[in-house]
Amino acid sequence: MTAIHSGETTFQRGNVTVFSIINTDLNRIKTLRDLSLSDLQLEDFPVVKAWRERLFTQIPEICDELPRLLTDYMRTAQQLPPDVRRAGAIRHVFEHKTPLVRDTDLMPGQTTTSFVGPVVYMDTIGYCIWPELKSVATRLQNPFNIRPDVAERLNKEIFPFWLDQQLPVQEAARAADYDTRDYADLDTVRGSSIDPALQKKAGVTPKCQELMERVAFYLSDKSTCVSHTVPDWERLLNYGLAALAAQMRIDLVGLDKPEEKQFLTGVIGVFEGAMAYAGHLADRAEQAGNLPLAQICRKVPSQAADTLHEALTSIWICYHLLLQENTNFGLSLGRLDQLLNPYYIREWQALDNDQARADYTRRAVELVCHFFLRCSDHVPLSTSGSETLFAGSGSNQALTVGGTKYQNGQIVDAVNDMTYIILKATELLSIRDPNVHARYHAEVHHRDADGQALPNEMMDAYLRRICQVNISTRATPALHGDIPVIRSMAQYYAEHEGVSAEEAMSDACDYASIGCIEQNAPGKHYGNSGSTLLVLPAVLELALFGGKHRADGVGDKDPNLFEGHATFTTRPLIRMKDMNEFITAFRFQLDQMARHAVQNNNYLGRFMARDRASPFLSGLFTGPTNLPGGHGAKFRDVAAGGAKYNSAGVAIIGLADVIDTFCILDELVFSGKVSAAELFAVMRSDFSAATIVREHHDWPSLLDKIRVWFHPNEAASLPQLDAARF
Repeated sequence: MTAIHSGETTFQRGNVTVFSIINTDLNRIKTLRDLSLSDLQLEDFPVVKAWRERLFTQIPEICDELPRLLTDYMRTAQQLPPDVRRAGAIRHVFEHKTPLVRDTDLMPGQTTTSFVGPVVYMDTIGYCIWPELKSVATRLQNPFNIRPDVAERLNKEIFPFWLDQQLPVQEAARAADYDTRDYADLDTVRGSSIDPALQKKAGVTPKCQELMERVAFYLSDKSTCVSHTVPDWERLLNYGLAALAAQMRIDLVGLDKPEEKQFLTGVIGVFEGAMAYAGHLADRAEQAGNLPLAQICRKVPSQAADTLHEALTSIWICYHLLLQENTNFGLSLGRLDQLLNPYYIREWQALDNDQARADYTRRAVELVCHFFLRCSDHVPLSTSGSETLFAGSGSNQALTVGGTKYQNGQIVDAVNDMTYIILKATELLSIRDPNVHARYHAEVHHRDADGQALPNEMMDAYLRRICQVNISTRATPALHGDIPVIRSMAQYYAEHEGVSAEEAMSDACDYASIGCIEQNAPGKHYGNSGSTLLVLPAVLELALFGGKHRADGVGDKDPNLFEGHATFTTRPLIRMKDMNEFITAFRFQLDQMARHAVQNNNYLGRFMARDRASPFLSGLFTGPTNLPGGHGAKFRDVAAGGAKYNSAGVAIIGLADVIDTFCILDELVFSGKVSAAELFAVMRSDFSAATIVREHHDWPSLLDKIRVWFHPNEAASLPQLDAARF
């Protein structure tokens, strides 16, 4: 990469030249003359460099601290009501979690007791690793170390207890009666709520849950976590846990409903547990000789933050405690540059000389690096099967920088000094987590220092820096366009009762990335954006075979997927006449799959709200509780619709493959160039001409292999393809 402006200094990082980007607008970016901070290198931070090297060389080790603490509590609390029991369990974990602090740490505490550890959530998805406890350390792809005593406890004490007591959400749902008529629509948009009817008896697995457990059709996070969201860090930093809990105690006095009183009592309890844990961290920091960090832990997260170091520490302590409460899938960090910049600017401006200010900026980069490395101390507990599906995926804890904000009725630039400091940490570390996302508004950012639009062929400084970091890291940050996201989210938020267009626009402009690539207003919208992964090619197969699936057989006497009857629910492809007929069949099968997926989402979500509430997250969210001096809270857990905005998002898997298939069917099959039978034969051979030719001499074998691709009574009429026709 070459320097764009004459006189710019360049520094080499590996094969990439990091050039300085001159700051031409010191009124907007106040503390940085070089937006790329090109004079700072990883070698300037020896602790960070050593930590990063260890991160890339040390195999993650399974830790059983969380399941052990939860199991110890649950053995004595089985008779308590679910909401009381859950809040008590989370408080118990917080108060007894091991406080880990080194003398060189700038951030206190760890997610697990391992340097890098997969967290075992045995009450949701963790027990899936049970069959692999003896093989997980020796598997070829992404092995995890595990001590023999840890494997022994999980195998003989922890996993059996949770399954015997039917405590995981899926098992609790299976063991209970269920009727949608027993549940009111708590949240509606435009006056409606989607809740497909479902009634079933205890011990019965409904079709919607069966389809999820077969994996091939859809997966649901409602059985694993209240995650894929961003907490309301602003209330944490501005008030601290103690002041938030004090307001809850005031609100308790005026409540009449027992469920609301118990909800607030539970949140207060887990806040007290979190503050106790911070005290333990302070004690441990003193023992390690880390007195500055000990002093910070005596203050935050109990009280409001006053410095950049305090703000980052408060967020980190509460973030890794949230990961004790909920699965580490997509729980995201939000717009940290917007949250942290006031602290950074205030401290920088209080310094009285250039050297002190330069040292402070360097310190800010170091603090963010430590925060990033702390966020890398945990990974998903992946089974061999999930490694096949999601190989290499981290916890997807998205961190968002840049973008815009809504101010005085206008969408304005929100890029600030901390935006560039966070981008510098991203460049120096080049690590997977946090998953950094940069927001960009083509109309707002593509301007010069005077606010004039730049020529199309010219890059603005912000976009140039994003691209520079992306090339340097070869992967990150991801880049998101503000214009379509803000437009769509503002429209959705405005459809909620009591939300004005101005308020909706303000919330939409504050959106943050979540998980892989989803967006919600941080701390306000519990969108559960990864709630359901819907496999669209499975719907395609149902359309091809008349509502039947190859795993069950697709013949005349085989059962259809949704009803279990032998009838075809739509005409199979081999009997169709035109493309419109196929599109109609696909639409029907998609409607059926969507109905079951929504049914499953609501069904498991209600048991999640009943048995596995999230009191700590609820206390750090807009909607469930009030701010000091505020009013209007729902006094309802975020898992039960307590947030300001509530929704569940669907990730559509395989959309491009299905579109390609539509084109193939239209162009080849329904144009008469290839028969449906020929297409099935070629598909079954895995598009291998050699296989087709070889199987000409073994017609019974061919029939056996293709029997699940089309109907046996039509098999004899399939053409035998020679190599030329193939």
